Amino acid sequence: MDSKKSLPLELIYELVNALPIHHRWAAQRVSSEFDNLVFERQADLIKIILQKANVSTAQAYITTMVQLANANENIVFLTEFTPTQHAFCSEAVTLGNRFVNYANTKQSIVDHSIGMAVGRLLPHVCLDVSSFSQISPQQLADGASANVQFVGCYSGGQLLVSDLALFGALQNSVVFCPSDAFSAERATQLATTHNGITYIRISPYPTPALYGGGDHDKFRIGSFINRHQSNRDKIVLVGIGAAVNLCEQAYRQLLNEKIPVTVLDMFSLKLTGEIYVSSLVSILLRVGRVVTVEEGVTPFCLPLASSILSFISEKKLQVSVRSLHTCGMCVLSK
Repeated sequence: MDSKKSLPLELIYELVNALPIHHRWAAQRVSSEFDNLVFERQADLIKIILQKANVSTAQAYITTMVQLANANENIVFLTEFTPTQHAFCSEAVTLGNRFVNYANTKQSIVDHSIGMAVGRLLPHVCLDVSSFSQISPQQLADGASANVQFVGCYSGGQLLVSDLALFGALQNSVVFCPSDAFSAERATQLATTHNGITYIRISPYPTPALYGGGDHDKFRIGSFINRHQSNRDKIVLVGIGAAVNLCEQAYRQLLNEKIPVTVLDMFSLKLTGEIYVSSLVSILLRVGRVVTVEEGVTPFCLPLASSILSFISEKKLQVSVRSLHTCGMCVLSK
């Protein structure tokens, strides 16, 4: 290894320890290769880590939650999953008696979590997204004012989105849809500090990194992220969760065809604050054509498109739904 061109190995490990949680976890998987790699800048180190070890939003959530729980003994983790079902849950076992497994008792897990919240605990409830269809909406509505962090993880099969519609309909709820590991880390931190019911939708499948440490302040409760924009854009692509990566792929392909587009990441399904709503609506109306890309498909259920339409209706503006697609896409235009 050329010492004139490479960062000292000691500095490399020091930089790794300063990386965000999920980057450190990824770095452990490639640390054995550090001796044979050359890093001239810190950016080179981060780039090689991200290239070699994409991290799932589920892993980022668990790692962040466990770190927060180690600093706050009031945090408890309730789940229907076992470490044998989902490897990412194995890290939560380190919480000891604050890791509680509920097998086939989904009704009880909600009641118990609400009771824990009343008792000043901070419960995190992680279920399969399909499980929420088996829980009474009234149960969740009763706990809408409770400080419970619900987490939905999908694991193969048809990707339903009814969970997003359910939590989005709850009054004063906060719904996060992280698109990569870093945004999942931020969603977990924000949900844990928020006083009220929150929902985070995660995936056990590795996702490409879209954000890094410099994007920390972009993620706030009730916000969206404008990833690409120009004055010549022909269409707005609005993605949610893992679908943001699909929008990124479409962006690059269209750019090669000299068709510029705006790409928005709806980190929060429900925007809060006039500044976010006004900013989103102004972008949509400026371009005039919008394609929303849902993370999954549930018949007659398009939570992202419905959310976008509700923001526009708040401004008493009119748009037309031009087409609906079974793949979870909706085309709007003014």
